[in-house]
Amino acid sequence: MRTLLRRTALAAFALVFLYGCGGGGGGSAPVPADKGMITGSVQDMQGSGLIHAQVTLQNTALTATTTNFGTFEISGIAPGAYTVTASKGAQLSGKASEVVVEGGKVTPVQVVVSTAGSTGGLTGKVSSGTADLAGAAVTLTLPLDSNDPAKDAVFRRVSGANGSFAFADLPAATYRLSVAATGYRTDVRNATIQAGSVAGPLTVTLTDAAGSRPAVPGSLAIHAWTFPRSQTRSATAYRAIQAHWLRRYRPAMASAMQAGWSRQRTRSDQNSLVEVDLTWGRVNGADVCGYRVYRGKSEGGDYAQIADLPDPTRVSFIDYDPTLAPGTRSYYRVTAYSTNGQESSRSAAVSAAPMLQVSPFLPFDRSTDIIPNPTLQWNPVFTAQSYTVELYQAYPDAAIDPIWITDPPVSSALTRASYNGVPLEGGKTYYWVVGAHDHADPQQVTATAVSAIWRFTVKQ
Repeated sequence: MRTLLRRTALAAFALVFLYGCGGGGGGSAPVPADKGMITGSVQDMQGSGLIHAQVTLQNTALTATTTNFGTFEISGIAPGAYTVTASKGAQLSGKASEVVVEGGKVTPVQVVVSTAGSTGGLTGKVSSGTADLAGAAVTLTLPLDSNDPAKDAVFRRVSGANGSFAFADLPAATYRLSVAATGYRTDVRNATIQAGSVAGPLTVTLTDAAGSRPAVPGSLAIHAWTFPRSQTRSATAYRAIQAHWLRRYRPAMASAMQAGWSRQRTRSDQNSLVEVDLTWGRVNGADVCGYRVYRGKSEGGDYAQIADLPDPTRVSFIDYDPTLAPGTRSYYRVTAYSTNGQESSRSAAVSAAPMLQVSPFLPFDRSTDIIPNPTLQWNPVFTAQSYTVELYQAYPDAAIDPIWITDPPVSSALTRASYNGVPLEGGKTYYWVVGAHDHADPQQVTATAVSAIWRFTVKQ
């Protein structure tokens, strides 16, 4: 009876979390229609999240302190354009200007800090050779980690009526400058910003686009993952759990994700670590030079570009955006682009809604004197359609396969699985983990929540 009452209380708590917090969106309340929210990250020049940095919305009393992941959130913001500043001590500071906040919406922000006095600017003009070009997309990209494009700091502007653009208060470094406009070949070059000065004015002349458009990327696949906070201390273990599950049920996606998995996880939302993995088929063609990833809130709505991947061999992307939250569905499309500035049509959309957290229940973590054929139990996730349990004879790692996995997956009507593999050895410690999935058919799963890794020791 005591166990039943406890599980009933836990289920009631989960219902409150799911239905009382804006549909389970990471624990945050819905954004009011007349106010906006800023959520983002503060990074140093190596791409690492800055812990306990002070974040301020200029000309307001609104502030925040970054978490242990370098992330922050500021809510209750009146619509308008703002400058977001971040600092730690007297030496490190940075800012993001022209941050537009809209009522009822969440605005993502990335702030890169550098040592005091080490910032500069850049001005320029976009032209067709015969006339100024207004509305051109001007992007400065600062690669903070050559092995991880997800850490790139990206600063965007749109050229004004006379084709002009300006950047200020950026860390001194060499950036990749990209200038794009419909009907013109994209201009990509390096731009060096020096401390204490404003470079330019730089004139960028775009030429008419020529040649054929690349083919549309096909075979777009998606899988959203929700991890516990402990994942940051066990990154390789959770990567191994991901790989084992995908290799078993979605081997094509597992193969395409290998390069992405080698990159370090850098971002989180408030209550769990969330990522969305995308893979697609490579587009052939000698002039194909990269891919762009777009994200939207509905299949037929507006999509914003979230990644520019200048690598024709790249067939995967991991979205770590801190605005991603359990229960909130995101839609994605991918394009290919060529050296002459031509971009393909967008792919068909795929979507996923990250799962709510799943947690083990019994046997408790670090339990001893457990029988050789235990029943493993977990707390329910109300959006789950199936569960899987993996059991390891050592802490999970890429070189260690599970010795047992529930196959077929456990029905969503159950929250337990009895071990029926090779008898477990007395006195030995085993590790187990639960996965909650959004579909009963493993081939159709698009979202998985992975529990904390628990251990127990079998009685002698």
